[in-house]
Amino acid sequence: MWVSKALDLKVKELDLGLELHEKNLIILHLQSTMLNCIFDDHIEYSLTNFLSSCPNLEELFLEESFTQLINVSLNSLKRLYICLFMPISHPDLSIYPLQINAPSLEVLTIMNFSLSPRKYEFTNLSNLDRAVLCICKHSDFNSSYTILKELSNVKSLTLGHKTFHFLSMEDKLDNTHLLTFHNLQFLSIEISKNCNWNMLVSFLHNAPKLKDLSIKARNRGGIKEARDIPVRFKNIKKKSQRKVVGNLGWVGPSVIPTCLSTGLITFEFKEIQNIQTELDFARYIIDHSSKLKKVKIFTPNSTKTVESLLKGSRKSFIVWV
Repeated sequence: MWVSKALDLKVKELDLGLELHEKNLIILHLQSTMLNCIFDDHIEYSLTNFLSSCPNLEELFLEESFTQLINVSLNSLKRLYICLFMPISHPDLSIYPLQINAPSLEVLTIMNFSLSPRKYEFTNLSNLDRAVLCICKHSDFNSSYTILKELSNVKSLTLGHKTFHFLSMEDKLDNTHLLTFHNLQFLSIEISKNCNWNMLVSFLHNAPKLKDLSIKARNRGGIKEARDIPVRFKNIKKKSQRKVVGNLGWVGPSVIPTCLSTGLITFEFKEIQNIQTELDFARYIIDHSSKLKKVKIFTPNSTKTVESLLKGSRKSFIVWV
């Protein structure tokens, strides 16, 4: 009511003291409109101060487009969903790091559509169980390695196509240097054209307990079914088309990942097309996984793709969707 009165009086400047101590607040969702009203890069009262007034917060949803330092340091936090974006009209602004220190955190989703890269500084995430990363712009190898290091204990990991593509470009991230995901049981990776299949196999080599593998070929837009992505995140889509390029195949490595022979029980490939490398990879997983119980192939061109995939395969328990 008092805000409306101030507007009626055409107030040009209004200073408010904002001191909070919300000890009973457990779930907090902050969207960009609210954030831009409360916080600004040039004022003393920051997001960090605001969060420090919520000592028992367990779930935080943060959607923002400003450039200030984001420091989420909460001992009680269990679920964190962050969606970052920078308008196309401000591509040259300095972007400050995203810092997370949350020893109780179990679920982490980061979707960053910013045009400028942002560094990530993670500490005390040893309790993390599930993570989703969709990052469009990466800064450097050290930042990416830091992310992987802090996620190495998760049981469920989902990587967007930009994130996986960036990792694939780093020569240092082969199966020798890639961190071992000792507890990883579910891996979902979105791929685009010119996917580095050897890098994907490197992930499998370093996930000895993997049980479920999901590959999503990016054809017509954003991730639709990744686990743990909030509904409002799913409405954000970026255009990206995957094209059929040549008929060159892919030869899988002779050393088979341990998870294929000892643990993998489900494999799904969404939006697979009649592209030789995709068919070769799918056949490699199917033929070398001795414990497989369920295989789902989602294809927009079922007849031709089915015939191509079954050709030469030693197994036939495939569900086509």
